[in-house]
Amino acid sequence: MAKNKKQKLNTAYQNHLDFLKASGLILIGLAVFGILIVTLLIERELGGELIFPIFAFCVFSAIAGIIIAVIASMKQSVADDINDNLYAIWKYKPQTIYTFYRKMCRYEKKTTFFNFLLGAVVVCVIGLIMLANPASVSLGIVFLVFSGLLLLAGIYFLPYVQYLFLMLRTQIMGDAKEIIFSRSGIWYCGKVCYFGRNGITYHRVERRETHGFDTIVFYYTLTRGFQQTAKELVIPVSPKMAYAADDLVAEFNRSDLLSQEKYKKRR
Repeated sequence: MAKNKKQKLNTAYQNHLDFLKASGLILIGLAVFGILIVTLLIERELGGELIFPIFAFCVFSAIAGIIIAVIASMKQSVADDINDNLYAIWKYKPQTIYTFYRKMCRYEKKTTFFNFLLGAVVVCVIGLIMLANPASVSLGIVFLVFSGLLLLAGIYFLPYVQYLFLMLRTQIMGDAKEIIFSRSGIWYCGKVCYFGRNGITYHRVERRETHGFDTIVFYYTLTRGFQQTAKELVIPVSPKMAYAADDLVAEFNRSDLLSQEKYKKRR
């Protein structure tokens, strides 16, 4: 289901960017409108105590609008790069993605959670020891609060909690409607994975059965500093696109796509 790479894409990813752009402009517009109101109130010596809250709102609104606009601009460059090197778009019913993610939660490792949990326990023990000494009660409370934050961070990285956040995000933004395959990356449920860029090196793709699901698996190595970690990006095959799965695997396993340097030269 290849697409013309020059066409304007009507995808959930692009719709998110349009929403961000509109939100940024609205916030900046509210800030300008608020400044006009403040100016009018000052000229007419009205408003009194209302002037400062309105002015503060204008400042925060302008800052938020500018930040959102910059984020949208950066994300738009990612969308344009994906669009320029587009291979295919697979449409899904969001429930398909939810079901897949929920079942995959049983098999995902919880290493990050246990690391945060261990850190929380250690910091909590130190905090309790400090509470026993009247001279360090305040510092002990700080340690206990930090321990609680570590625990919350660990809970956030639990696979099932990530699944719940996925559902929340897709209910608000609707980003589980398609998977976009591009030679410069894959947009999958609100996440773009780059291969050969940003510390990620792409190796190969295969079609396989994963815990009862027909899937396509992208193998890649994530490099952070001197540490390299082998990872997989597992994507369910849409029933309507089962006929095209093998062609997609063959396309992404072409020898000239395995080398990012060759790919860059072609661009």
